Amino acid sequence: MNTTEEITLLTDNIHLLTKDQAWHYRVLPKSKAANRFILYCEDAADQYALSAELEILLGTDVSLEPIPAEQIARLLSKYYIKDNAAQGSAQVQVNNNADDFLANLIQEAKNLKSSDIHIESYENKCRVRIRIDGMMVERYLLKREDYPALINKVKIIANLDIAEKRLPQDGRINFKHNGQQFDIRASVLPTLHGEKVVLRLLNNDATDIDLNSLGFSKFDLDNYLQGAKKPNGILLISGPTGSGKTTTLYATLKLLKTNRLFLCSV
Repeated sequence: MNTTEEITLLTDNIHLLTKDQAWHYRVLPKSKAANRFILYCEDAADQYALSAELEILLGTDVSLEPIPAEQIARLLSKYYIKDNAAQGSAQVQVNNNADDFLANLIQEAKNLKSSDIHIESYENKCRVRIRIDGMMVERYLLKREDYPALINKVKIIANLDIAEKRLPQDGRINFKHNGQQFDIRASVLPTLHGEKVVLRLLNNDATDIDLNSLGFSKFDLDNYLQGAKKPNGILLISGPTGSGKTTTLYATLKLLKTNRLFLCSV
């Protein structure tokens, strides 16, 4: 398009993005049809990565139309007026309500079918990202002074040592909230600018998980069951995030718990 052309955003479209979304991703709404959202973005942006993340966040197909960065900045200031707070992802304060923030964060990630939550500290900011379908999506920014309270809360409920800040720690959380219950693996790692927390969300309701429904060939399943029946040794299950490692283990543990594993034919 002609970059000198003055762009006017329709009032109905402005409300399709929040201020935080518009400023963080540096995008503006052009139009929205039934199954596609067309957004203006900065001409230097990585359009492939940006559209992929926005499609996850907005729940619809996204098309990007690049325009000069200075034009994006001018339009953001015109249509999405912000206060003096930092321009970016949703700003949250957790110092006095770390319990509520953490519970709501985990519940939100679970509702979005996220596999894990990353809470990270940098030199000038702290951020919370969640992984959805393999993509890391930034959800919140935290003030550095609020960050320790959140880390300590994670350590407390995961039965970790809050005084230990130099060594990695691993723990487990049995999360109960709004009638839902599931397990979380908590990992705390020391970094240059503070500790990083990774929370892996696990569904501990294995009643509907069956090894026969996981896609094993008969040959591979027979070999796996033979190994699982042995009284000693190690079963090594490897693969990328989301490939089904934990699901396979839960299905196996269910069989062991009910003694059904030893009734399986091999």
